[in-house]
Amino acid sequence: MLFSLIEIAISGYLTGRFNSRNDYSSATERDRVRYVLFASIFTFVFSPLFLVFFRRSPTSIVSSVGAHVVFLALSWVIWTAAAAAVTEMLGGGLNCGAQDIYAYCGQLNALEAFAWIIWYVPTRL
Repeated sequence: MLFSLIEIAISGYLTGRFNSRNDYSSATERDRVRYVLFASIFTFVFSPLFLVFFRRSPTSIVSSVGAHVVFLALSWVIWTAAAAAVTEMLGGGLNCGAQDIYAYCGQLNALEAFAWIIWYVPTRL
């Protein structure tokens, strides 16, 4: 949840800047940042809900192991798509000193890094 909150901050900042200034390099950059915002909000909202469901009613179908497996699998797919999309957009990462295409180089690098970190969490389970 902590990493998804960080990702919400980064992607929310970039989305706000793109909406107000229209300084994205392409529509795919704008759309992929918005997708990461969706993925991070999805993770930040549903992760604590599953934790609460499990703690409150451990015999409920919502808190069952199967429900958690489905949630983790869905999260894994969403974050695989998000991290891969951002990585493909940036060509694997940006050298901020040697490029002038992207207006928010450092933020985009952080967006990619945290997307892969969040992808790793359900992968290691």
